[in-house]
Amino acid sequence: MMTDDTDQPKASGQSDLLPGEIFLSSVLSLLHTARIYQADNPQVDATVKTFLESISRLLVGHEELILHLENGRFYLQEERLPRRKGNEFILNNMLSYFMDRGITGLKIFPSIILTSPEKILYFANTLNASIRQELPVNWMEQRFTTSRIDWVELSQEGRESADDQPEPTSPEKNRPRKVYAYALKSVKEVAGKISTNQRVGIRKAARMAQTMVEEVLVHEQPLLMAMGTIRAFDDYTFTHSVNVAIMSLYIGKEIGLPKNHLERLGICGLFHDLGKVILPRGLLNKPARLSEDEFSELSKHSLDSTRLIIKLLSSPAKRKAEFLLAPFEHHLKFDLSGYPDIGWNYPISLFGRIIAIADVYDALTSARVYRKEALSPDRALGMMLKESGVVFDPVLLKVFINMLGVYPVGTVLELDTGEKALVSKPPSGKNMDRPWVVTLTPDGRGGYIRGQEINLADQESSGKFHYNVKSSSHPARFNIQPAQFLS
Repeated sequence: MMTDDTDQPKASGQSDLLPGEIFLSSVLSLLHTARIYQADNPQVDATVKTFLESISRLLVGHEELILHLENGRFYLQEERLPRRKGNEFILNNMLSYFMDRGITGLKIFPSIILTSPEKILYFANTLNASIRQELPVNWMEQRFTTSRIDWVELSQEGRESADDQPEPTSPEKNRPRKVYAYALKSVKEVAGKISTNQRVGIRKAARMAQTMVEEVLVHEQPLLMAMGTIRAFDDYTFTHSVNVAIMSLYIGKEIGLPKNHLERLGICGLFHDLGKVILPRGLLNKPARLSEDEFSELSKHSLDSTRLIIKLLSSPAKRKAEFLLAPFEHHLKFDLSGYPDIGWNYPISLFGRIIAIADVYDALTSARVYRKEALSPDRALGMMLKESGVVFDPVLLKVFINMLGVYPVGTVLELDTGEKALVSKPPSGKNMDRPWVVTLTPDGRGGYIRGQEINLADQESSGKFHYNVKSSSHPARFNIQPAQFLS
């Protein structure tokens, strides 16, 4: 724990540190200097100068500097600061300092650059002295208000409601149902603000993408993907965005994308249909076939997604550029015959090709107002396979189909024994049409009870399979929520 007599931070040299680590190091140095020197000491001027320089670098392209503590990890400008050799002293001391005072984050505004060294020193002394107060953050805020220090805001434990807090990032607590629910809530919040022309930050969406990536990477059994079978007509645009993000992450994992690329891919999936939030609801939910003019209006949503990201996403231009291309491209088709038709002659990006596959698959396996019954997953994959090389990248589509198997997780099968079964795991052998399933027994109240798990590839000594598949269905047909039986 960092106390008032903690030594000056000793890092492995500023040149070895990343900008965020330099900032935390400068904060610790400032807090230490404030304890032992008066405002007129040259050491104070040097420390304040270093502190302000580290802030100036991080404010480039940003409207504010945001440091956030979540589950023992620091996030700076939406990016998590990784633990590595050389920064553990800094992170551990900063973590202890924050926890001792109940601080969960701070927000610094550009006006700090014009602040006098005396004010900076007062800020540091206030932080140091708050350890002796019953309510440290409240006490500090009162002093900042009185002293007209308006270039910093503090956040503390319990200030936000539990619903506003992101799910913990540890795999043990971050179960699929909670991850999915929180992702859906995040997308709704972003869409709600954008629909009223409000600027929004991507910090929450970025953390959500990181959480989904960790869930996807840690668990071999794709329970998170099975959550995508929970759908409602009114929430289609939002659940669709979450489903596309999740499926895109599994494709990215399958082809070996590194973690930082998966996080970007996840955000692209969450934002790929952002343009639909400004379309008339009647157009999105029209039960009949769209007219030519209506389809033309709907076709603008890809371009509108890009426009909204540029206009209303509060993030540096370089950061926003990472999320522009895939939402724009996801309806262009592999052979570039799709929309928007603007004479695009460049091959579609990898992220665009991935999201195009996830987008169509989820659309086909979703019940809509104009198509009450969703296609079973295997039928949807069969239809998509016919468009390989035209609508879809043939290599990525093959990866996707192999990843899901003939009967994807969550598919309801009718066996030749008359039993219903839910696909629980992909095939473990060469027979791609013989996955693992859990049997479903009617409970007498219109629902089902989970039975035994069996491998459809199991055979008798004669070579005959114990079970065979008669038909497949989407779980929604029987009001089945796969995650209930799989998690």
